[in-house]
Amino acid sequence: MLMPIFVCKFGDGERTRMTVHCPNGLDVARGVRLARYAYESRKQKAPPAMLSATFISWDGIKLMSYTDDELAKVA
Repeated sequence: MLMPIFVCKFGDGERTRMTVHCPNGLDVARGVRLARYAYESRKQKAPPAMLSATFISWDGIKLMSYTDDELAKVA
């Protein structure tokens, strides 16, 4: 099975895009954690708030989108 891609936009305009292993449905908490780690690794500082995020399939189909309010509630 192919893994979905988590695309995230941060408050400073930076974007991350990565595959996320989701064995039991879309795992937004895992996507958020990985996006924050990727931002910190790239920028060497704590990430700003996330403005939006989307899970897409490998063939470009939007699976689920999240707003800044929804992302702020994810641990």
